[in-house]
Amino acid sequence: MDYNHRAAEHTGQLRAELQKQGKPIGPYNQMIAGHARSLGDAQMPWKECKPMDERLKFVARLLDGEKMSPLCREFGISRPTGYKIFNRYKDCGLDGLQDRSRRPYRCQSTALPD
Repeated sequence: MDYNHRAAEHTGQLRAELQKQGKPIGPYNQMIAGHARSLGDAQMPWKECKPMDERLKFVARLLDGEKMSPLCREFGISRPTGYKIFNRYKDCGLDGLQDRSRRPYRCQSTALPD
């Protein structure tokens, strides 16, 4: 499967469509998607998803009795991450599945107020 002129045309069309929608993707992903379109694959093989929805699905399946290891493998996360998500759900409910700030809680280099 060579990347040819037709694939390049589809890549350009896809880039323009995504920029118009305000959803640009990286250049390699553009080339892959353009190549797939040129071969007749009109839809992308992945679905757009939100982290909160995926975490909710993950926890729901754990609560239904599925095992942690195979479920983590299916969702593409490590077991420690799976346990972290599940423990946050147990501790905080649905609020525990929300995205959290990555900002440090403390910064040691700042001086304490007098």
